[in-house]
Amino acid sequence: MARAVRQVRANCAKGPPSVSASHQSDESRIPSPFPLATGYIAPELLRGDNFTQAVDLWSFGMVLFETWTRRAPYESEMRAGNAMQVMANVMLHGTHPTLPAAEDPVDDAIHALYSDCCQLEPKARPTFEAVLERLEEAARMLAAQGSERGLGNLRTKDSAR
Repeated sequence: MARAVRQVRANCAKGPPSVSASHQSDESRIPSPFPLATGYIAPELLRGDNFTQAVDLWSFGMVLFETWTRRAPYESEMRAGNAMQVMANVMLHGTHPTLPAAEDPVDDAIHALYSDCCQLEPKARPTFEAVLERLEEAARMLAAQGSERGLGNLRTKDSAR
């Protein structure tokens, strides 16, 4: 584990400034010994691999988490000063935060998408084209639920035409 922690620290220090924590709002900034927005870093980057589309898919999964929960990934762990442990677990095991329990088919669809984006093996993650298709399907499901509940103002890209 100590070797993993050293590798995390070394690889995070190499990250580009475009993903710096300085781009976060003051409210969402979490103290961290790393110069990056650590909660969004894919395991393979922590191991020193190159940036790929799969890295962006992992980060997109973390954005889904934050959107769904209104909390930054690993927020409580980071505030407790456990950034090194979190990053080592992500690097070694692909550990990612858990979404709240699903309550309906739309929740199930988003949970499945999140889980697929956060696969440890980069090649197991979906393409962004597949992500878009799945989000559009979830939007159609949500619109159908809205019309069943009298929420007719919920619109998808297809229904806006």
